[in-house]
Amino acid sequence: MRKKKTWILLADGGRARIIERISPLGKLKELHSLSHTHQLSHVHGNDRPGRTFESAAPIRHAYDPSPDWHELQKESFAKELTTFLKHASHNQLFEELHIISSPQMLGYLRTHLDKNGLASKITKEDHKDLLGIPLNELPDYLDNLPPKKRANR
Repeated sequence: MRKKKTWILLADGGRARIIERISPLGKLKELHSLSHTHQLSHVHGNDRPGRTFESAAPIRHAYDPSPDWHELQKESFAKELTTFLKHASHNQLFEELHIISSPQMLGYLRTHLDKNGLASKITKEDHKDLLGIPLNELPDYLDNLPPKKRANR
């Protein structure tokens, strides 16, 4: 039986761990630990949108809110992770990808993985934040994770 290299991505909005598993029930080995620094909102300007008067009436209202910098930085981190995974896939460092991530980050990752053609490599995924789980406790969780359901197209 041919052994498969599987990478497991554990991620949240600012940190990620990439773990390798050879064959379906092989030992786990942590390959990479990545992080992304988040700048505070006040670094980019006011936290609240400014206010203005209506031109035809004495009514005040807020300007359109500025983008949420934390969300933009999480999406940026998802894009960085996807670029890293794309490069690794191109160099055939893994054959299958399991993603276990917080729900919001999983959404960002799915978007960027789909754009880069890596969605077909994902065989399992779950929306939990398991970054803090020790490596020796992870196999019990992974072995009971159901395969990803494929969308009918």
